Amino acid sequence: MVIMIPAEELTTLSGGRTLVWIFGVALFIAWTIRTLLIKKKIESEFKQSLIAIIFLLWCSLSIFWAQDQKAALERVFTIAQLILFFFLIQALVVNEKRLGSIIVVYYFSSLIIAIISIYSFLYSNLLRAAITEDQNPNSLARVLGIALLMGIFINNRLNNKLKKMLFILFQCLFIFAILLTGSRGGWLSLLAVFCFTWVLVGRRLIKLRAALLIAFISVIIFLNLSKIGVINVEIINRLTSMLDIEATHGGTGRINIWAVGWEIIKENPFIGVGLESFPYVFHYYIYKASLFDTYGIEPGRYPHNIFISIQAELGIVGSLLFLILLIKYFHQLIKNRNEPKAILGLLLLSFMVFSGIVEPVLYRKYFWLSLGLVAAIPKLISQDEM
Repeated sequence: MVIMIPAEELTTLSGGRTLVWIFGVALFIAWTIRTLLIKKKIESEFKQSLIAIIFLLWCSLSIFWAQDQKAALERVFTIAQLILFFFLIQALVVNEKRLGSIIVVYYFSSLIIAIISIYSFLYSNLLRAAITEDQNPNSLARVLGIALLMGIFINNRLNNKLKKMLFILFQCLFIFAILLTGSRGGWLSLLAVFCFTWVLVGRRLIKLRAALLIAFISVIIFLNLSKIGVINVEIINRLTSMLDIEATHGGTGRINIWAVGWEIIKENPFIGVGLESFPYVFHYYIYKASLFDTYGIEPGRYPHNIFISIQAELGIVGSLLFLILLIKYFHQLIKNRNEPKAILGLLLLSFMVFSGIVEPVLYRKYFWLSLGLVAAIPKLISQDEM
């Protein structure tokens, strides 16, 4: 199932379901039957997921005050499936071998997607890299970003110099593909992740020589392809204007959207407006924020920020539950930051947090895959210490 997550858009069936969803349901049923047959205890996984389950219950309660109860109910079913997936990842990662298997499968699956996206960009006249016309390049950047971070963990465990060099080339491919997505949020999130994790763990993250080599190769490839016109003006403009708020219209209108979201939060601080209700009340608060007829502002906009989304829709209760979940895992990982597995966890968790500042990652499978691995890692570290 993990092998299909990077290419989920390619597995969409009629009715909107994907093969990932079908395999996920089948795997969960098989795992449940096996667990019952061998009478395996699952208390530890349940305890790890308890906050997530309470979060799901609060989402379900919010249906009663949601603007569109049908849309809220559908979203609750989505969150329930994702939390089951989160639960399943923890239950499956019972040892370091299982962790390694999931990481390697996801990495090489993403590598194939990176190559396909580069090929599509070069030969299909796309403005931004994607594997299908319907795929959001910002989502592709996150999918490949996770693999890039996993590659650091894999490379640090290799002893063979030839394999290390091969993985450095793979990492350069990921960097190139991520650049071609044109996702400024993805670029900044990865940059923030490396800075944040480097402050915490220093050179244990990646050897300076390897980091400089990857950066050098990536820059040379990018400059040469830009010179001969392979990299289009759209990508170059996005790269050069990445930190220019005025040139990007406030993050493609995100700052304006967040200002409207702040008005929603101020009037509904405790329980929010209900799950999936942000787009339904957005038009009303445009006027309260005095942002009518400004860039990026139109009825039905989504928040483009996981924290504003949760606070606006689920209030302080929802935000506290979500923050407790994140802080709990950050605390466990930072406490064990000398461990390579903990460093991987910090990379994945911080990438999801930084990505969530500009994208609604809460409803993405890659978010809950990352969170499931993050939740399993402290348990594996405890096993090593026994």
